[in-house]
Amino acid sequence: MTLRFAFLTVGLPLLFVAMLPARGEWVSGPRDRNGVPLERGQGAWIVDATINGRVRGRFLLDSGATWCSVSSETAARLRLAQTGRRIDIDTAGGTIRLPFIRLESVGVGDHKARDLQATVHDLPGELGELDGIIGLNFLDHFTWAIDPRRSILRLE
Repeated sequence: MTLRFAFLTVGLPLLFVAMLPARGEWVSGPRDRNGVPLERGQGAWIVDATINGRVRGRFLLDSGATWCSVSSETAARLRLAQTGRRIDIDTAGGTIRLPFIRLESVGVGDHKARDLQATVHDLPGELGELDGIIGLNFLDHFTWAIDPRRSILRLE
């Protein structure tokens, strides 16, 4: 086998493969229809969300939180009834006992999850005024990723 033939059979295909985007590389354009703008605040991601199709607010995006939560003010604005069930949640400040509620829907961008359990929890003010947390019980409805360079949450 000549060197030229070896390049054509092995090297040229490798060159084309090397030109393709890597698996983890973001390949969509700047107007990604699945992209939801994120705000960076104190080392955390903040996203706009709509609860029950009526109340829009700023929520901490927290993939480490099992449940979504809403502030007591948001729960009052929505007139959400507690289920009577409470749950212990481990936080950085220790374990706290929170009431459970049911949310008809949680919407982020054009994406919506329905009938979610959530807690009522007022977050500390270090991140500014937040209306709650978007947790894993919302995110698990989607394939999702964060593009930190463009501050975008992608949901599919």
